[in-house]
Amino acid sequence: MRSFLKLWFKSAKLQIARRMAYRGEYFISLIAMFILELIGPLLIFIIYFNSEGFPGWTFYEVLLVQGILLTVKGFSFFSFAGIIWNSNVTLMRGEFDIVLLKPRNTLLMFICESFDAEDIAKFIGGLLITTYALSHINGITLVGIGLMIALMILGVGFYFIIALLASSFVFRFIRTFRIYEVMDIFELVGRYPKSIYPKAFGTLFTTLIPIFIIAVFPANALLGRLSIDMVFASVSIILLIFISLKIWFATIRRYASAGG
Repeated sequence: MRSFLKLWFKSAKLQIARRMAYRGEYFISLIAMFILELIGPLLIFIIYFNSEGFPGWTFYEVLLVQGILLTVKGFSFFSFAGIIWNSNVTLMRGEFDIVLLKPRNTLLMFICESFDAEDIAKFIGGLLITTYALSHINGITLVGIGLMIALMILGVGFYFIIALLASSFVFRFIRTFRIYEVMDIFELVGRYPKSIYPKAFGTLFTTLIPIFIIAVFPANALLGRLSIDMVFASVSIILLIFISLKIWFATIRRYASAGG
């Protein structure tokens, strides 16, 4: 693991250095990405103050959910979710064979080569929104913060599952850029508290597709609203990570060079 982290940081530095060759364009991209991601919190602001709000949630608690979601999403996208895009590109160019020839675990190498320097703006934006929301919430404890961080890590695991399954899908069917729209749907669902959904959907998004682990459950944990659903979602994430890894490596074993 230490060796992988060292390699990942070197790859990240290299990718950032490449973008810094055109600093103006890179900084404009970061600013544009940051502004674009503010649309979600702005939409929540409009909904909250032009409706009856969300039962059992104050505005800053709902804003906390947005900040956590953007933090988890941003970290996932700049660190490993680029494997979805990279799968499409390397297959079309016939370059994935080069990854297979490298003397490291194929998935780890693929992750290192998929670092996305632009999505750092999402992560920074998420941290800023989370910090701002926390400054307006009382009764925060160290235990709550610890539970929130632990569940956020599992939220990153959810994006890891989606990235692996999407990458596997790309290797089977080629040129499937629409997969990002599926991720947008998951994000849209995860923006809102579980209480607004019908019971059946709440159960679905807790166990089979544990979307609430991305932001809603971490926020609940920080606020001291612990529930058995968090345990179910955590177990589901761990099982799905194992399954998605099996699927990804099984797909790679069937890879027949450029073309799928």
